[in-house]
Amino acid sequence: MSELKPCPFCGGSEIDFSDCKRLEDCKEFECCDNEEYVLVVCNFSKGGCGASSGYFDTKEQAVAAWNKRSERG
Repeated sequence: MSELKPCPFCGGSEIDFSDCKRLEDCKEFECCDNEEYVLVVCNFSKGGCGASSGYFDTKEQAVAAWNKRSERG
């Protein structure tokens, strides 16, 4: 798996993985049976901005999406 690049929005390096089950505000949280969704997120609680990659089936897909858009202009 590739290394995660810094956040494309704030430049932060506190980039973590999360999953669907952690997002209790989701309308489907209580009845969702898929624990496999994963996303990359710039960790707000560690000084990041909270930006995320969106949901993917694998960590590899989430990393690829995050790194593809992480080029700051």
